[in-house]
Amino acid sequence: MTIIKMIKEKKLFLITISLIIIILLSIGIIVYFMSKSESKPEKHAEHQHFDEIVTTTQKIGPFHHVILLKNDDLRIFELPKNLEPIKYDLMIRYIEKTFDGELKIKIKVLEATNIITLNSEELTIRNVTIDINQLEYLHIHQNYIEIVLIEELVKDSEFEIIINYSGNIRNDSRGFYNSSYFDEKNELKIALATQMEPNSARLVVPCFDEPIYKAIWKLTIIHSNETKAFSNAELEDQEDDDGSSGQIVSKFQDSPKMSSYLLAFVISDFACISKNTTKNAIKIRVCSKPEEKDNLNLALDTAIKILDNFETTFGVPYPLGKLDMIEVKEFRSGAMENWGLIIYKEGKLSYNEEMNNLEDKRMIQTVIAHEIAHQWFGNLVTMKNWNQLWLNEGFATLYQLYGADIANSGAYKWDTQFLLNSQKSAFDFEFESLRKPEKFKNHPVSFKLGENDNIREFFDRITYRKAGSILLMIRKVIGTSVFDKAIRSYLNSSQFENVDEDILFKHFQDAYDIEIPGKSWDLAAFAKSWTENVMFPVVRVEEFNETHLEIKQMKLSYDMKTKRKLLTPITNQSWEIPIFYRKDQEENVEFLWLKKNPIIINASQIILNIDSDCYYRVDYNESIWNLISEQLNEDETVYSVKTRFRLLEDAMFFKKHLEIDDYLKNEKEKLPILAYLKKKEKNWKVFDKHRKFRKGWQFIEDNYNKENEKIDQVETTYQIIEIECRFKNCLPDAQKYIDQMKKCAPNVQISKCSKVPGQFRRLVYCIGKAYDEEFRNLVEEWKKVERRAEKLVGETVKSENGNQYEIRRFLGAGAFGQIYEVHNGDQQPLAMKINRKIKIEHHRAETNIMNMIAKEAEAKNIVKIHDFGALKNEKSTESVYDGYIIMNLLGPSIFHVLEAEKQACFENCDIRQIGFQVCTAMEYLESRGLVHLDLKPENVCFVKMNNSVRSRTSQGNHRFIKMEDNQTCLIDFGTARKFVESESWVNVDAQTQNYRAIEVFLGLGFNEKSDVWSFGCLLFELYTGQLLFFGDEKENSEESQIDVIQSVLRRAIPYYMYEKAYDVGSKKVKISKTALSFHRFNYTPLLDIEPIYTNVRHNDLIGIQLFNLILDCLEMDPEDRPEFADIIENRFFDDVNEIVQID
Repeated sequence: MTIIKMIKEKKLFLITISLIIIILLSIGIIVYFMSKSESKPEKHAEHQHFDEIVTTTQKIGPFHHVILLKNDDLRIFELPKNLEPIKYDLMIRYIEKTFDGELKIKIKVLEATNIITLNSEELTIRNVTIDINQLEYLHIHQNYIEIVLIEELVKDSEFEIIINYSGNIRNDSRGFYNSSYFDEKNELKIALATQMEPNSARLVVPCFDEPIYKAIWKLTIIHSNETKAFSNAELEDQEDDDGSSGQIVSKFQDSPKMSSYLLAFVISDFACISKNTTKNAIKIRVCSKPEEKDNLNLALDTAIKILDNFETTFGVPYPLGKLDMIEVKEFRSGAMENWGLIIYKEGKLSYNEEMNNLEDKRMIQTVIAHEIAHQWFGNLVTMKNWNQLWLNEGFATLYQLYGADIANSGAYKWDTQFLLNSQKSAFDFEFESLRKPEKFKNHPVSFKLGENDNIREFFDRITYRKAGSILLMIRKVIGTSVFDKAIRSYLNSSQFENVDEDILFKHFQDAYDIEIPGKSWDLAAFAKSWTENVMFPVVRVEEFNETHLEIKQMKLSYDMKTKRKLLTPITNQSWEIPIFYRKDQEENVEFLWLKKNPIIINASQIILNIDSDCYYRVDYNESIWNLISEQLNEDETVYSVKTRFRLLEDAMFFKKHLEIDDYLKNEKEKLPILAYLKKKEKNWKVFDKHRKFRKGWQFIEDNYNKENEKIDQVETTYQIIEIECRFKNCLPDAQKYIDQMKKCAPNVQISKCSKVPGQFRRLVYCIGKAYDEEFRNLVEEWKKVERRAEKLVGETVKSENGNQYEIRRFLGAGAFGQIYEVHNGDQQPLAMKINRKIKIEHHRAETNIMNMIAKEAEAKNIVKIHDFGALKNEKSTESVYDGYIIMNLLGPSIFHVLEAEKQACFENCDIRQIGFQVCTAMEYLESRGLVHLDLKPENVCFVKMNNSVRSRTSQGNHRFIKMEDNQTCLIDFGTARKFVESESWVNVDAQTQNYRAIEVFLGLGFNEKSDVWSFGCLLFELYTGQLLFFGDEKENSEESQIDVIQSVLRRAIPYYMYEKAYDVGSKKVKISKTALSFHRFNYTPLLDIEPIYTNVRHNDLIGIQLFNLILDCLEMDPEDRPEFADIIENRFFDDVNEIVQID
């Protein structure tokens, strides 16, 4: 073989091998991409809920491939910064439970790209077209979509994209949601509203759903001609819809340039009242359900005064020609500041002088002022990102009381009210974050938003009230005039734009430098030491030598074991603290900066934080606190009202005992009085002989409806009386009002008969029901007038889901509701529970809880809910409803069985079965983060409808009953709730008294272990047939119940719980001398009560196991109680018979 031939053959071989490799690679690539576009079942075509990452070749518009992805975007996703919207043109067609959307977006290209990324969540994309390019792929992620183009978009060019899509009307008060209601004729009325903040616009429309992306919105809504449509801008045109009869097309003008979270629209039949502002003739409309129309005048007048004033104060005209304010039934928060269309929760706009008190009035006006302030702070000038949310909420918080004050000609004294409502609230929240870090999440005012953070969690007291307090401090440091000039400059230069705190601080700096030239000061460094640091500092004043004092900043911490506050030297973080002070009885207020290093000052006595405008606490040495006490007793007017407030607040926080009884009896101002009482309500006796409030009831009556300057005094007097009535019998003072109410005939609505001032009405009700049996009985008669009982039998009700139920018979009534037997369309017998005179949101809360657990309810020994609705009380003029729930028809409750079988009880084997089923239900609720809060024999029912006692036997002194069927289930979720730590403790009326946990008695609110206490009481009652905790007529008070509990259990309440009750200002319980002495000396109070152990039957080893479990459930400290997950594994239930689950 020649060399040339060998070379040729070798070349041929190499070429062949290369071709084979290329072919194999090509096949691999083709297979890979084909696998990417393989079709999955059509169940994924509607992509609201995906179980996995899927791909599909479904056809959407001109796309070659559509890829649906589910689980890749559970963290926060930021849009790429290569595009920005210029204008949205959106048409929404409402179709019963769904809506169709047609969207056109004009977009500017900031950087060349071939991918258009928009936020979109739970929307079905139907079609996409673009005017300058060809489409390739559509990637649908969980909360955004990527539209992939064949060619790149050119930088600085503009284009339009059109998207057709559809979505569902929601029921969770997010996005576009249902807020329908029943009118006075019990007819369901359509009401739909939106809530886009913080990131729910994507549930309504594909968009750039981040604050930084501002654009103009033009909206068109197609809706029923029986409803009205409202949106941000004014209505431009309205015409009949050619596509369908009974529909109209409402076209709105262009909105201002705004962020997507401010987009809003409402569809309803609401009635409105309107009036123009005096300054620029802005049309203000206030709207609500037609029956509330007469109660909207306060809101209208308030909005007009505030809008006029804010235009002057902020130096920038309101940019729209109208402002609508609408209240809707379903709403997550108090209100939402949508530009030109503020949406309020029902009750936040309506005010009835006969029914509401002055605190209601203040609340309504404060919320209105907060939302109108947002029209400038947040809407006109918007933060760049959510981590600067405080720029919106801090300013709105600062100006909300100022605005309410404007509406009342200065009668509210906004600057003093701010200290009590906002500054003190921020202090309290931050301290609670030290005591309960797992429940109160503290963070800097200017926070960092992590990938896994929920934006909604940052809408808290730090972002609102601490931020407002920091702004108040800046205002104090630079002066009101400079502050106002800086704000006007900030709003004027940044209108329709996005900002961060650096821009704000620059305006403050510039205004300050102009006012005080030549003074070098880095305002931003000062401000950021407050917005970027967590917590507040404590300024400590100590004696340095005989003539000098040392002032230094300290870090506050909390020792979990000793339950004590600790002050330690600062290390990593420090604040630039402005110190306004007076020393040695001098009248002049001086100023200095306290930074990281201590300051030595020539003085023997000093008062810091004059007027309390700065956000820090002060702790003095003992000698200075004593001098402060002496001065207050001698002449309190040496200190301003706000300074007295700060001194009392700090003294009580650091538990300094001030001998100031003489001063307090002469104090005439609201701020220091309420600061003192709210922190230490046990001190109410100081005011028992107070000159000003000794005849407080008569004072309120004389001045309630008089000129505005009396408002503050009336409120102060009322709050003093309210606190006092928690600790003594106020019946003599309230008797004339109670007698007046008692004259109302049982068949007359009480609010139409009685002329008790609204400020007193709630208090008189509470006192009368607590102390006057005749009044209590009359209240029940009045309730009957305002509900329909036996008259309902034979009627047919239609639920919100469209199902009909015929009411067959009245079964009975409890404390809060009535039970009827009803039949559905299939003639299935069911039960209808009517919650009498319940606010619809409370009824919704119960049905929401039951819907959460509906899927597994029956398997977990919980009653099954079928439907719900509301019946309007035709004879009531108030917006109160009889809400009903349709559920399984059950047999008798344990309570009714024990009541019928006097002195009878259950055998251990039956207690095991019943207890195990109840525990199964409670463990399931516990696993879902729910608490029941009314576990008792009345709320545990036998499943069998005609279940009865099968046998009765006796053993010694015990009489036992055995049921035909032990199958039980848990009912009544009226007080149940999701266990989330709120900012304030929960009303102590949770749980029925005989089953109420000790922490609730003490006023500390419920926790996740409170149901465990009730379960222990229930087990005892099953075993003995008797209540565990009871009392005679004298002992039925909550105070005496604490003694009863300690006597029965032979246990003392931990002292830290008493201390905590004092700290939070328990609203229900004062600690009795007997209870305290029992704790201190460990002896039994002198009550004729046998201890719990004496109830164990003779030689009952199983009973001993049961009582050990009961005692575990009744641990005084909730932390020591077991969880239901542990109880279900308790040895007492080891031999429980197999439980047949509910059919």
